[in-house]
Amino acid sequence: MNGTHAGLERLLYEVKKIVVGQDNFLERVLVALLAGGHLLVEGVPGLAKTLTVATLAQAMQAGALTAVLAVARPAALRAVMVSWRQSLGAGLCGAIASVGWFTALAYAPAAPVRAVGMVEMPMAALAGRRMFAERLAPWQWVAGGLTGLGVALAALG
Repeated sequence: MNGTHAGLERLLYEVKKIVVGQDNFLERVLVALLAGGHLLVEGVPGLAKTLTVATLAQAMQAGALTAVLAVARPAALRAVMVSWRQSLGAGLCGAIASVGWFTALAYAPAAPVRAVGMVEMPMAALAGRRMFAERLAPWQWVAGGLTGLGVALAALG
């Protein structure tokens, strides 16, 4: 239990670096997540509702992915830790994309947002090709084309 409590304290500490002055709200969101419940988030614009949820999700995602890498591929985790500066741009783009997802989901139905959001996969593949000289397999080209077609159909309604 002490490890869990310490982990939750660390999570709140990291999120509070970004979301300032919303301690009660942050704790309520975390309790709702831990209890497997729902939380209706209401308030006037400017109270950091979307920022809070996006930051909490990113912090939880970072912790979970770090744990998975530590267990499944410790050498990959070491490589990331050594060359973190090179991946900073990709991490920033991922964080901005996550905020975009949460904002879009707050303003539009989930299905069209998810359909348009699928463009993220081919964009990530193209960025990997351009920035890291990764080679795309033929199936990735096909999947990217199909994703583009799906996005176009979703945009046309």
